[in-house]
Amino acid sequence: MSQDPDPPQMPAAPFHGPDRTLEMAGWGLALLWVGLSMLLGFGPAIMVIGLGFLTLVMQGLRVTSGLGPEIFWLALGAVFLVAGIWKIASGTSFPIIETAMILFGLAILAVILRRARSRS
Repeated sequence: MSQDPDPPQMPAAPFHGPDRTLEMAGWGLALLWVGLSMLLGFGPAIMVIGLGFLTLVMQGLRVTSGLGPEIFWLALGAVFLVAGIWKIASGTSFPIIETAMILFGLAILAVILRRARSRS
């Protein structure tokens, strides 16, 4: 058996710098918040409000660090805050949180498909 002389390489990812540090801190805090929310039984509305708040704070830190905001994350944070607050304030049975998550997931997939089509 011969070995492949040029195995495929993973693209280099920036594992340092302020952008990466903020990203990793944000994900760490988000996972911590979700875990604590679930463990303490806060419910989905409070969990989503917390994620929205955390997302907006992280975007604010990006701006103060000179990195600039990420529009997708600003929008997602705002939608999470509004959806969670609306769910609590209105007492409605409409699945606003679930609907928002599905719509954002579909938006991400649509962008990926659009980019893939434009490359081919």
